[in-house]
Amino acid sequence: MNTLHEALARDRLRELSTQSREAALARELRAGRRWRRVSDFARRAESRHTARLRQVAAVR
Repeated sequence: MNTLHEALARDRLRELSTQSREAALARELRAGRRWRRVSDFARRAESRHTARLRQVAAVR
């Protein structure tokens, strides 16, 4: 009977370990997507800013 409990405990630990790895991977992927959006936004803002500066420079 004791070995059954030990086997169940090992199985549960294995499941928890797998879930932990999957959650860590999901967090990493989510963070990557978030930083990608921030990077894209910054790139577009820089592009808009550069275009405005060129317009102002052309007027002067």
